[in-house]
Amino acid sequence: MSQIAPESRNEMAHAEEKYIKKLETEEKAGNRDGMADAYGNLGTIYLTLGHLDQAEEMFKKCLKLEEALADKEGMASDYGYLGTIYQMRNDLEQAELMYNKGLKLFEAIGSERMIEVMRTMLTNLKMKKKQGE
Repeated sequence: MSQIAPESRNEMAHAEEKYIKKLETEEKAGNRDGMADAYGNLGTIYLTLGHLDQAEEMFKKCLKLEEALADKEGMASDYGYLGTIYQMRNDLEQAELMYNKGLKLFEAIGSERMIEVMRTMLTNLKMKKKQGE
């Protein structure tokens, strides 16, 4: 786990407060798109801090909302983040499943840059699997 400077931790804490408030506001308004955005940002903060359980929870909530909104790009990104979380936990099979789901969605929407990112993640994962054999 990388070390995070105290200044960065303070910035993260401030960002976390901001997105928690945003989430509360969006929930009251019933704005699922805004809620998904807040969950995704919270997930990114928790992932950066190494709080994998909290990050996973946020990305799963985000994914559920994006599925309801039929937001394929958002869903694909969530799968990518979940893949990273599982890879960090050394759950390589689950990581591969998530990366493949993300790749399929990025292929469906034609996001060439993100297709390449997902393929790179899968290649790195396969190399990690081979090293573990």
